[in-house]
Amino acid sequence: MQDAVRNVCDLFGIDPYSSISEGTLILTCRPHKAKEVIRRLGDKGIPASMVGRSWSLGMGCATSKTEHPVN
Repeated sequence: MQDAVRNVCDLFGIDPYSSISEGTLILTCRPHKAKEVIRRLGDKGIPASMVGRSWSLGMGCATSKTEHPVN
């Protein structure tokens, strides 16, 4: 197991052996906390970036390029 995977799982209290991933974790947080989450992961040597946003149910999803809902 990669150190970064172990560190993220430890940070968020996730059992790495019961989650399915290929070394990638997608997580959500409140928009005003995003920079802090990215910074704190970086402080632990874990590369992180914002890749999109979520909206209320029925609004669709967005990419970081458009930041507009996609149905």
